[in-house]
Amino acid sequence: MTLTSEQQSGIYDLADKSSTARAIFRNFRERERDRSQHTAERLLQIALENVAEDAENPPTYKDVIEFIKDLDRLELGFYRVGRKGCKTRVEWIEGVVLRDVGQAGLLLHEDIDQEMAKAGLEPPSGSSSKPGIGHTYRLRPDFEAHLYVPDDITPVEARRLSAWAGSLSME
Repeated sequence: MTLTSEQQSGIYDLADKSSTARAIFRNFRERERDRSQHTAERLLQIALENVAEDAENPPTYKDVIEFIKDLDRLELGFYRVGRKGCKTRVEWIEGVVLRDVGQAGLLLHEDIDQEMAKAGLEPPSGSSSKPGIGHTYRLRPDFEAHLYVPDDITPVEARRLSAWAGSLSME
């Protein structure tokens, strides 16, 4: 399943407002395999293991429940309340790739320089101080394209960028 622009935007906003979400997204980004569900307890454990050292408050169970509810609102998974022996959990919608969810959540202003360095790219000069959004697109199974654009990109600028990308083919 490919993430829609609304889902990508929602994931970005979620990570922007919640250190718990960022911690969980760090884990998702590094995953090799997907799961069909995660319990709230497991997500809390993941958040505690991956929280940034400079986070103001450690993740709580309540934060994880809000995170799961947000995923449900974004139509990435279903929020299931624990009862009759089952635990509270998120059941992922079929086709959701956790790596893509994690990647979308971590392309924040503070992480973009690291992401571009990992990809062997130099961040644009002054990127740390200028607002912008980084995008990663899996072009082929063995290749990811990286793009950094202003967070207030206009439709005209997006069309110009699209026309430029269309001119890259050597065929």
